[in-house]
Amino acid sequence: NGKTNTATGNPLDYTQTNNEPNVISLPKAETPVRYTLRVKNLSTEIEDNAKIDDLVLVDNLPQINDTRTWRSDTPRGSQFQLNLADQNDHPMTVIIQDYDASGAATGLPRTLTQGRDYVIEYSDECFLAGDAFKNKPAPGWYATPTASTRSFRLRTLKTDDAKMAIHAVLELSFDAVVDESFKPSKDDQIAWNSFGYRYHMVANEPEEFLEAEPEVVGVKLPGVQIPS
Repeated sequence: NGKTNTATGNPLDYTQTNNEPNVISLPKAETPVRYTLRVKNLSTEIEDNAKIDDLVLVDNLPQINDTRTWRSDTPRGSQFQLNLADQNDHPMTVIIQDYDASGAATGLPRTLTQGRDYVIEYSDECFLAGDAFKNKPAPGWYATPTASTRSFRLRTLKTDDAKMAIHAVLELSFDAVVDESFKPSKDDQIAWNSFGYRYHMVANEPEEFLEAEPEVVGVKLPGVQIPS
């Protein structure tokens, strides 16, 4: 489980939270960044008992003085801000790919449908409370992103397509852009992104949820010569 980020137009320049390095470099501040959040069902249960039938995934975007997603008492240390790209031109996508025990893909990935299989909601908050991870509507979360959006969350709905069988991987991809407030520096600057998730499995008791937060990934803007 983890995240990758890619500089748009350069698919070889990427990072994963379980690989080194975990930072990509952007050629310029205007280059969009494609993030892909991945959640894999690592259950050791069998058949239908292994399915994840309730998932909430939350991402808080990089900004100055930010913190980790779930562990809001842990600084993330971003040196500049990224915002969601325009959703009309850069819509989020959500897919689930099934795999067998050997790691081979089984069938084609299925694209989930917003409003039927999941909902995406947005918040102006970067420092999130535990209610953000509960699969129900909550105050402060809204349906359409704005210029002040700092976080978003995915909530799966109770459809067969949204359930994750054992070994299945859910991927949520979105684009982000560097905020216009960015100021070049002679030193490299890095913005850190992370996400957390909370899920329920068929085999669990109704109120028995598990949670996790993969490691951060970074976007670096190299230092430049500053005229004296």
